[in-house]
Amino acid sequence: MLQWIFAPIIAIGAFFAFPVSLILRGWHWLLATALGLDPSLAWVVSVLLLVVTVRLALLPLAYQQLLNTRRLVLLRPRMRELTEYYRFHIDPEAPRHLKWQLRKLRRDNDIHLSIGCITPIIQMCVILGLYQLVRRLGSMGEETIRPHDVAFIPRQEVGTFLESTFIGAPLPAYLRMSETTLNGLGSSYEAISGVIIPLIIAATLLTAMNLTWSVFTMNRTLDHGSRFARGMYATVLVLAVVGSMFPLLFGLFGPASVAVLLYWVFNNVWTTVQSAVLWIYIERIHPLDDGFRTFRDSAKQERKELRKGGEQARTEKKEHDLKRRATVAKYRNLVRQIRASKQDQFPTMESVTNPDPISTFTWFVPDRPPAEAAQPSQTAQTAPADQPKE
Repeated sequence: MLQWIFAPIIAIGAFFAFPVSLILRGWHWLLATALGLDPSLAWVVSVLLLVVTVRLALLPLAYQQLLNTRRLVLLRPRMRELTEYYRFHIDPEAPRHLKWQLRKLRRDNDIHLSIGCITPIIQMCVILGLYQLVRRLGSMGEETIRPHDVAFIPRQEVGTFLESTFIGAPLPAYLRMSETTLNGLGSSYEAISGVIIPLIIAATLLTAMNLTWSVFTMNRTLDHGSRFARGMYATVLVLAVVGSMFPLLFGLFGPASVAVLLYWVFNNVWTTVQSAVLWIYIERIHPLDDGFRTFRDSAKQERKELRKGGEQARTEKKEHDLKRRATVAKYRNLVRQIRASKQDQFPTMESVTNPDPISTFTWFVPDRPPAEAAQPSQTAQTAPADQPKE
């Protein structure tokens, strides 16, 4: 069963082992052959330069992702205003107008939502590829297996990789490796434990620190009025706890080799520095304005009062929302019935020429009893007689 569950992950790692091996071999050739560095040290430095290569290639995407996130945060008050307006508008085409306006708002502010998941996916694929590559290279230490080409690393360089060490620990070695394979690598459990355990602790602490920083930045701009945002925040909290423990468990009980742990530690160091630099820069060019702070604090206060009111307050709010939606649905059905004969008196997609849609649409269900609402104006007499207008 587990083999079927992890088969896609193993396949992804096996595929990305080829580009990872190509990058490692290129750096090793440059360091060992062109610059004359010791082959063992060249492999260690190549693993670190793999981090540099991948993270520099992903740096523009990481910057664009943070920039998109900050722009979306600053636009959140306007997006919530549009959502609340069109959500309770009696025009049957209001949902289409809402999608159109939100898409236009993102396009005008140069926001690309598709970028958000690219960088973490690529980083995960690279570390899976490195893991599969080192596992296959490490198996060459067994007496029954002769060295052969692994991905883009030829047989001769496989031998130098097996002989490479970091502070006396072979790069393919890990704590759960069999004694036979360790002896084939010229090492022992006692020799590698003094190197691997500090690397595991460093990877765990750095991972926990970076995940804590992510939780802090998300909480700082959390949309307290959105159930989806609150659910995502709770999920991130759980993932932060689980993710912080993963390097410890994987290092102590899994095949986390010295090379993989080196990559993990240095990659987290890079993440820490990059996050700090980009955050300072984003704060300088796009600081959180007063409009967003007011919106965030009001949503937070409303949520706090709702929790303070208990189950009764939540039930009343739910009943109020359901009643308002039912009213909207009733008026939309009425508009559909009379629109065929009075097409020009109701807003349509073609009639939206004003860049501010709230000034274009006039009929919607307000968030207050009809008796307290203002009476319709002379120009809105085509709306239902009991429909208020703001």
